[in-house]
Amino acid sequence: MPPEVKESFATLIPLLDGVDWCIIGGAATALYLDDWTDVHDIDVVLPVSALVPLVDRAPIIDKSDGGTDRFRSTLYARWELPLPIDFLAGFEVNEAGDWRPVWPVTRRAIAMLGGMAYVPDLAEHIFITRQLGRPRDLARIARLQAAGIV
Repeated sequence: MPPEVKESFATLIPLLDGVDWCIIGGAATALYLDDWTDVHDIDVVLPVSALVPLVDRAPIIDKSDGGTDRFRSTLYARWELPLPIDFLAGFEVNEAGDWRPVWPVTRRAIAMLGGMAYVPDLAEHIFITRQLGRPRDLARIARLQAAGIV
């Protein structure tokens, strides 16, 4: 794990102790593959009620902007760490005109740096990644398949 990833997780994990949270996207794929190539941030989904107090406790900047035609969050915030953390509270994806919540039902705990990080189980991670639907998301699924993990 590169030093900037370790530093970011070492800062993130204690802050989220006791919070219901989960990593999705490229960082979740990287945790499954132990390959941080092309990972530029850590996407964390969590409830709005959990993110609001965190903004008061850490230098997390509210970047809520209404989202895009494909993605939106009730509250979107960013923590500029060596590997930035994007907090997606109330995260939704637009599928054929219907906004659908993205909230992992499963959580796989990964022990690291004296605490726990959480990702969806592999099947749900692939489902969410496919749901996100961008070319880079589909490439992540292909990387998991090529590694024989899927």
